[in-house]
Amino acid sequence: MSENKKYKPIACATYDQYEIWAMHGTVLHFQLKDREVKAKIKTLTVVDKVEYAVLDNEDKVRLDEIVEVSAV
Repeated sequence: MSENKKYKPIACATYDQYEIWAMHGTVLHFQLKDREVKAKIKTLTVVDKVEYAVLDNEDKVRLDEIVEVSAV
């Protein structure tokens, strides 16, 4: 995760979709800039003005690092 890089906010509609997937407990496949992850979003959080998805595997993913996401 690139914590030192300036955060680039994501579109509100994309954030809303992440919230919906979290509420429904949807298993997702995340294609990140440096890896792939399959997990559910437990919650969305903001730390030092950077938005993160906290996953059910306890991983924390910066939302601006997500290249593509799809429901499994």
